[in-house]
Amino acid sequence: MVGRLRKLREAAASLKPVTINVNDLRPPVRDPYLHYPRLMEVRKAIRGGDWPAATALLRALPPEGLVAAADVLAESPDLDVLLPRVLDDDPSDIDARALLAARMWTSGDPDRRADAMLLDTLTRDPSHVIAGTWRLRTIGRQDPDEVVRRYAEFEQHHRDVYTAQHHVLQGLLPKSGGTWERAWAFLGRIVADAPPGSPSPTLIADFHIERWKGTGTSLSDPGLQEDMVRAAEASVLHPSYKRTTGWVRVHNSYAFAFTQGGNFAHAGRIFTVLNNQMSRAPWDYLGTPEQTFSLERERCQLMKRS
Repeated sequence: MVGRLRKLREAAASLKPVTINVNDLRPPVRDPYLHYPRLMEVRKAIRGGDWPAATALLRALPPEGLVAAADVLAESPDLDVLLPRVLDDDPSDIDARALLAARMWTSGDPDRRADAMLLDTLTRDPSHVIAGTWRLRTIGRQDPDEVVRRYAEFEQHHRDVYTAQHHVLQGLLPKSGGTWERAWAFLGRIVADAPPGSPSPTLIADFHIERWKGTGTSLSDPGLQEDMVRAAEASVLHPSYKRTTGWVRVHNSYAFAFTQGGNFAHAGRIFTVLNNQMSRAPWDYLGTPEQTFSLERERCQLMKRS
């Protein structure tokens, strides 16, 4: 990687003198607990065995932030100790039940108990956003029709949760038994109904990235870049956009799509907002996430200065 960066710098220097800002070369920050201070507080409460405090912190988040927080927490073994004890004391605690189900599914869940626990949670509270979102992930087989059916139930209670919509998109792609046309039709409806500043138009960037990965379609096509610029201007670049837990993943989709399409002007705007924060996806499509993020960020800076 060092050699590749050196070649990029030399190529740019041959065109015109380049001044490198040392801040552009800092190692990227991937740890979501460092991205979102509230999550750090939640983890501290969980490790301290204070489930009421953790719940209060989570419930203060908007639906999209709550779902994104649950995705991060589901990776934590800290839940394996606390949540079973919480449910032993109070089997009716649906937040603990939903989060434990998410943790079980993330850990493998060979008995497929997670889906049953999520369904039980939704029976008690059909609007439970964590349970509803995770049920879009636990289908366990290629079944686009079931994904659509479950999202129709979810949408009765929540119409603007990007993370849930992203899971549906994944379930409608050819790799999951769907088609490009069906996936595009779904996101077209979602984006058309999204309020200004919603993260939902990011589905357009997600779709084009997946098609690039699946078919080799160039992201530099002017029509695709126009699609993604409009999506960014309707979402993360819109004055009404509000960052909540999960926003780093959303911005990284645009950073990836713009750099791979050669749109360094818009990529630069996204990298500036990210300020060195990165997510694993979609950079893992190119190799080691930290290395590819660093390389593409550096390439963006060099191309903007040349």
